Amino acid sequence: MPLFQTTIFDVIGKTHTFAQNFYMDELNEELRNQAKHLGLCNDWQRLWRKDWSKEKMVEMMYRGLDFCLKYHYPANDFLVKHFELDFLRKSNVFVDDTYSVCNPKQSLVLGNSKITFRYSAWGFGNVYVRDNSSAKIFTKNKSFVIVHLFDNAHVEAEQKDKSKIVIIKHSTDVTIVADKSIKIREDYDYLKNE
Repeated sequence: MPLFQTTIFDVIGKTHTFAQNFYMDELNEELRNQAKHLGLCNDWQRLWRKDWSKEKMVEMMYRGLDFCLKYHYPANDFLVKHFELDFLRKSNVFVDDTYSVCNPKQSLVLGNSKITFRYSAWGFGNVYVRDNSSAKIFTKNKSFVIVHLFDNAHVEAEQKDKSKIVIIKHSTDVTIVADKSIKIREDYDYLKNE
């Protein structure tokens, strides 16, 4: 038996890994260039690495959520094209989706999604609903949720026990169905240019 035996499976595996890394580098470069064009600051440009995984990209999207919300970045169709549905769901990023989740800490609802959120026990979360999406939010026990509404978003909210929901309107076009015990605030200057 030869000391260095390479099989076709070894070659295919290495080729697949190379192609996948090349794709991720290209994806990072495209996203970085889009963000730079939108005015991404120099600190974030220096921070951005071309070898980020999809998980790291979503983590950074949440860290820079104000920028993403303000510029609708990345575009919904870009997310659907380059990120698998299961991956987006695991990341609590919903684009043109219908789904139900329990106790997510942070969620982004985009496009024409219809998402149901359930919070219980000591669960807490921030939910950002944008575009023409709708969210149904049910809380109980001692859970706490802040809901941010943008564009033409719609929310139905129900809190029980000692749970709390705070809804913040960032657009006059949002619609809310909630009882009087739920706090509703307005902040139309959030994300506006100075």
